[in-house]
Amino acid sequence: MIVARKKASRRRARTAAGRKPAQRRPAETVTVKIEVEPSASTPIHYMNYAEISHGAHDFVMSAVRVPAKFSSIRRSELANTGILNLEPEVQITFPPTLMPSLIEALQKQLEKFEAKKPAVKGKSNGRKA
Repeated sequence: MIVARKKASRRRARTAAGRKPAQRRPAETVTVKIEVEPSASTPIHYMNYAEISHGAHDFVMSAVRVPAKFSSIRRSELANTGILNLEPEVQITFPPTLMPSLIEALQKQLEKFEAKKPAVKGKSNGRKA
C-alpha cells in the first residue's frame, strides 16, 4: 500500500491592510494498492546466484546465472584461481526504505513455498534452517 498526500491549494485572503497569511489545511490522504501486472513483453531473467551490496543511499542486487557446465579452458582457469567471474544479467537498485518490506515479502513467499514443498526446507543456498 502506498499513501500519497495531495497538497491543499493555498488561497490567500486579502484585507484592506494587505495580505493575511494563508491558513494551512491538512493534506488530503489517498491510499492506493499497487498490483503488478507483467505483460508478454516484460523481460524475464533467470538467476541462481544473487549478490547484495549497498552504497550511501541505496541497495543493489546483482543477479547472475551460473552455468551448469564449463569449457575445459574455463575449468582449468577455475582450478587455478578458484574464482568465477560472471557479469550480472541484471542489477536492481532500490532505496533503503524498501528493504524491510522486501525482506518481509521474501520471507512470506519462502514460507508459502516451503509449506507446499517440505522436501526443500533448509536447503537454500547457505540459508540456515
